[in-house]
Amino acid sequence: MLGAVCIPAGLFWFAWTNYTSINWSVCIIASSLFGFGLVLVFLSVMNYLVDSYTIYAASALAAYALLRAFGGVAFPLFTTYMYDGLGIHWASSVPAFLALACMPFPFVLYVFGRRIRSVCKYSKQAQKLTARTFTTTATSTTLPIELEEVNHNSAVSTSSTSSTSSTSSDNDTTTETEDQSTDTSEDTENYNDIESNRDTVPQAEKQGAYEEGCP
Repeated sequence: MLGAVCIPAGLFWFAWTNYTSINWSVCIIASSLFGFGLVLVFLSVMNYLVDSYTIYAASALAAYALLRAFGGVAFPLFTTYMYDGLGIHWASSVPAFLALACMPFPFVLYVFGRRIRSVCKYSKQAQKLTARTFTTTATSTTLPIELEEVNHNSAVSTSSTSSTSSTSSDNDTTTETEDQSTDTSEDTENYNDIESNRDTVPQAEKQGAYEEGCP
């Protein structure tokens, strides 16, 4: 939008300051303003076409370049006659008037651009495809996160199960050890009873034999 204002301003400045009585540097300053506006408009139009037509951006840029080429071919065909017939001041004002007529276009596109693009067939197709691509990308981005969460939950459940099983196995081992120690202590007591009986029986037999042998 700034470039749309700078282009006609620079052209009018250039057209009406190219007198011999005015220093040449004034025209050069005017052409600098024109070049500044031209670069802004050129880059803005290219970005607007790419953002509006996305998948058809190459075709849109090709049509844009072809239109500029046609203009570059056509204008030299009548420029000489135009300057001979109108003079340097009014002949230089012709492109300035054309730029002045085109100046509202950036503002119109800024306000009504969405509505205008909705009428265009290729722009609507490009917008639908772009929205679908963004949706697919977002889905493919969230899937690994969900899978990671599922894997994490399964790992947590597996570890808890393994810890529970290890705890139960430790309890079983402890119970078996206590049972074995209890059985061992009982076997030891039985063995001691048997040994004490063995010691008692011979002594009793010896005592009885001694009593029988006594007169």
